[in-house]
Amino acid sequence: MQIIHFGQSCVLVEIGTARLLLDPGVYSAGFEDLSGLDAILVTHQHPDHLDLARIPALLTAE
Repeated sequence: MQIIHFGQSCVLVEIGTARLLLDPGVYSAGFEDLSGLDAILVTHQHPDHLDLARIPALLTAE
């Protein structure tokens, strides 16, 4: 298991080949170029846990 913290609440968890991104919010940085994500989990809809402007790129990245 590998855990990478991108600031504030954003964390990438990798277990084997599974990649889960948690809470990619406005106060986090460095996650924007991630690809191959299996899921994105948003724990709640506050801006520090969800940046609507950056989510579409994450969803389309291969």
